[in-house]
Amino acid sequence: MGGVKNCVDIDLENNIAAVVDDFTLDKIGNPILLAEDKKYFNSGMMYIDLKEWIKCKISEKCINILREINKFPDKK
Repeated sequence: MGGVKNCVDIDLENNIAAVVDDFTLDKIGNPILLAEDKKYFNSGMMYIDLKEWIKCKISEKCINILREINKFPDKK
């Protein structure tokens, strides 16, 4: 997304949302992803096509996933 000057200029390219990777920094300032085999994103920074989000019931799907995880917290 190089060259984006304003968040309203983001082209979602038929995706429902654009997110920012979540990571931490090591002692010298290099980014470290939180887990090599997992994809994490900063949920505080999401650019969402709300019409598609609602149409595809994304919130409901996320809540259902969280409910399942909480039923079986040790299941991976």
